[in-house]
Amino acid sequence: MKQFNQSLMVALALTLSSASFAETNVQQNLDQLKTNVENAKSNYDQYAANADIANKNYDASVKALEQLKNQKKQILTTDVNIDENQKTLDKVKLQLKDLKTEEQVKHSKEKKQIEDMEKKLNAMKESLKKRELNLAAYDKKMQEIDQEKKDWEFQRQNMNNLVSQIEQKEKEAAKEKSTWEQKKKSYDAEAKKWKSASDTANQQMAQFEKIND
Repeated sequence: MKQFNQSLMVALALTLSSASFAETNVQQNLDQLKTNVENAKSNYDQYAANADIANKNYDASVKALEQLKNQKKQILTTDVNIDENQKTLDKVKLQLKDLKTEEQVKHSKEKKQIEDMEKKLNAMKESLKKRELNLAAYDKKMQEIDQEKKDWEFQRQNMNNLVSQIEQKEKEAAKEKSTWEQKKKSYDAEAKKWKSASDTANQQMAQFEKIND
């Protein structure tokens, strides 16, 4: 910002009031006045520009302050809403606690039921294992029985074969018996015949010897 030369202005006034000053001083004072005019105009332009900037900044600060007030109001209103929302949430939380308590009771009850069922299930599994062992034992026993039946059937077949062989031998023995029976009858008859002949011969021999004696 440019400053006025006040001493020159005073000197100019004195020069104008007194005709005794030299012409060179008048020209010098005139140049100084022109300089002062230019400085004044420059200062005016600068201050006018600064004033315009200041006015704009003032308006901007007023708007900013208004916005801040509105924001503060909204925040305070939101704070009230937050209190109400917190109260509502507290009520919901209490309801959730009641529901949680109810669920915990049901959970404990159902857990106990599951534990009982698991015990029964484990017992049934053990029983099932025993039954499976029994089934396996029964299957094994039935296989042994089937094998034993096969062995008996094989033995029966052997017995049948043996019986067939015996019967065949019986037939042969019966045939041989019949043959020998026929021979026996023949031999018995011959023996009887020859016995009688022998007895007769002995009697005749005895009679003959008796006669001869």
